[in-house]
Amino acid sequence: MKPFASGVLAELSGSFYLLTASHVTEHFVEDKQLFLRIRKGYVSIVGDLRETDIAESDGIDLAYIQLDERIIPDLLKGYKFLPLSKFRRHIKLLDAMQYCVIGFPEKNQRKLNGKLQTGASVFFVQPSKINVYEYYGFNEASSFIMEFKGKGTDIKTGTEKKIKGDFYGISGCGLWLVILESDGNSYKTDYRLIGIMTEYRKGKYYCLIGNRIEIILKDLQDSGLLKFEERKVTSI
Repeated sequence: MKPFASGVLAELSGSFYLLTASHVTEHFVEDKQLFLRIRKGYVSIVGDLRETDIAESDGIDLAYIQLDERIIPDLLKGYKFLPLSKFRRHIKLLDAMQYCVIGFPEKNQRKLNGKLQTGASVFFVQPSKINVYEYYGFNEASSFIMEFKGKGTDIKTGTEKKIKGDFYGISGCGLWLVILESDGNSYKTDYRLIGIMTEYRKGKYYCLIGNRIEIILKDLQDSGLLKFEERKVTSI
């Protein structure tokens, strides 16, 4: 066993899904299986896969697996599945660090009593400028690009520190909009899934790149697997 990638579990219209990147699932075959850790060990991911062809998709790197109902009971003992109410089409990005990337880099691993243990990394980021999209050749209509400079503030200590540069394994993780609400005395937070992260770029611009979540939702809708009506959100 070794860490390979990240993903988001969701329950949509009574079915259970694993949402991730298509380059994560492109070798998803019997002799190269993907597994999820459960309380008693691991369960092999079984289900119907739909993914984009990266070579022909114009930068869209998305996949979902409609999970076989036989593995759901084991997963429900240790995981929560995201409901449709926590998804959101997010067109106009905020010029603020209200975006959160949560994934499982391969480097976050250790062996405990002979068993593999992995851990998540959390980054609060803000959107990149339009010239970054142009420089790397990505379309704003389908992609998100988030700034990911070499240094950041450690949430626990409040000190600035260098961000370690090995991010293999976060592909397929969620990009979340963090919503802050105040009643004048205290703050509450909420969240929405707005994208799936697919890659990290460094060079002239250091950034994290992903695709918009509505691409997956539309495919599910077009396939007859999901029915919903969109509501316009006038504030965050």
